[in-house]
Amino acid sequence: MMKWKCWIAGITAALILAAAPITDAAAQGWQKNSTGWWWEYADGSYPASAWQQVDGIWYWFNADGYMATGWVQVGNTWYYMDPSGAMLTGWVQVGGTWYYMDPSGAMLTGWVQVDGTWYYMDPSGAMQTGWVQVDGTWYYMDLSGAMLTGWVQTDGTWYYMDSSGAMQIGWIRESGTWYYMEADGHWNSSMTNQGYFMTDGQAIVDLINNGCMQETAGRPQPDGSVSVAGSVYWDSSVAAIAQQRAVEISTNFSHTSASGCRPSTYGENIAMGCGDVYTAYNLWYNSEGHKSTMMVSGGCGYACYVAPDGNTYSVYIVNR
Repeated sequence: MMKWKCWIAGITAALILAAAPITDAAAQGWQKNSTGWWWEYADGSYPASAWQQVDGIWYWFNADGYMATGWVQVGNTWYYMDPSGAMLTGWVQVGGTWYYMDPSGAMLTGWVQVDGTWYYMDPSGAMQTGWVQVDGTWYYMDLSGAMLTGWVQTDGTWYYMDSSGAMQIGWIRESGTWYYMEADGHWNSSMTNQGYFMTDGQAIVDLINNGCMQETAGRPQPDGSVSVAGSVYWDSSVAAIAQQRAVEISTNFSHTSASGCRPSTYGENIAMGCGDVYTAYNLWYNSEGHKSTMMVSGGCGYACYVAPDGNTYSVYIVNR
């Protein structure tokens, strides 16, 4: 009887073992030791110097097979992995600096457009704020990094950026009004309710002394003597009269002064449509009558007035 019971028990145990799966290999998944985390496949192998996607998230594993965190360079491209090892995309802030990663996770440099707004990232990928010069052109980015267009005020000074963000210099027309931006981009501070003045007084002095005045040197005089070139110098009081006259000729283009602000002892040149001192000088230089006025030595003044309609009116006065 005992033999039968043993035989039946042996048969039952064999049936149970036959029904259980035999698993020599472990299931794939995350593994960890004192060095770090790695991803192990079911066959015991693991990715090394490779990307691995787990549950829809990308991870990078270094040459030893451990999961990377922080900055990772793969080829010539930089990526950023958060403390969990997940590859990040979009805006990423690291140590107080913002970077932008495209949908593939690649860090971008140069101009980057996000949701219709332009940003500039330097060669290290860091988002820039404030003034940025790119290929010789200046741009201004606000504190969020967004490139600004139109009027921009910084440190109490106004600048103008066109639709591409480029800082403008020289004449610009905005909402039907002309403005003049100096060589460094700032809006001329002499703006008035009636218009504004372009100031470049020293330039006219230099042009006359280096050009017109030289023509008088060495010329025989009626008494037989030989003349020596004189010179002009900037006279603020004469310059103030030039400004008054520039405003006057914007409504009455004539040497007749309605206010009487031009004494008869002064020589005067006037011009319309000369947007800068060099254009006015060349216009007068090529006219004998106007050039002779510039050849007179003495204190001089110059003004270029921009009327509300955008037209420019230039006046040169010298105290004979």
